[in-house]
Amino acid sequence: LFGEVNILQTGVSGPGNYPLKGKTTVLDLLVSAGGATSNADLRRARLMRGGKTYTLNLYKTMFQGDLSQNVILDVGDLIVIPESPTGKDKIFVLGEVTAPGAYSFKHEIDLVTAISLAGGYSYDAKEKNILVIRGYPAKTNVLVANLKDFLRQGDFSQNIPLQSGDVVYVPRSVIGDINYYVSRLTPMLDFTFYPSRYRDAYTTGGGLRINTGTR
Repeated sequence: LFGEVNILQTGVSGPGNYPLKGKTTVLDLLVSAGGATSNADLRRARLMRGGKTYTLNLYKTMFQGDLSQNVILDVGDLIVIPESPTGKDKIFVLGEVTAPGAYSFKHEIDLVTAISLAGGYSYDAKEKNILVIRGYPAKTNVLVANLKDFLRQGDFSQNIPLQSGDVVYVPRSVIGDINYYVSRLTPMLDFTFYPSRYRDAYTTGGGLRINTGTR
């Protein structure tokens, strides 16, 4: 296990060789080794096996419940957790998109462009209630966009200009109470900005899938 892995003050942690103890997945190994650093790009974790390299999007496992990305490891596998995009300006696109994760940008970027960077919508996406979460956690401000109106009616006010640090979240259900919904997203936001907290939740029985169901 190499790359952006935390080195803890106690116990065996950080990059290095680890024995497999029974059925062990990529996230099992990463968590037991100290978790990802704040600079980790969990969208592009690499598994090297038998002379081939596979790219794993661990955000999909963490936030969409896609267990196909959380591969069961074999003896001799090599896992690399790369550094996140090095650009000064970065946004996060999460929820029902094809490739959730962190994306860097050099020039101005808007909501539609950000979603296209993440591969577009998944099948379950709801385009009417897309959230832009800004200023988390110090001064959180939530903007709501209806990209159906943008696409069908040409309402350009819905295509929100983004700022560095913004989180774009595409839901899978229509949002009623915005404040309640965002409160359900807090664990996801914490895991995004502070990856070590995912390690803590994982080891204390926290679920892989963030439950954002409405009341």
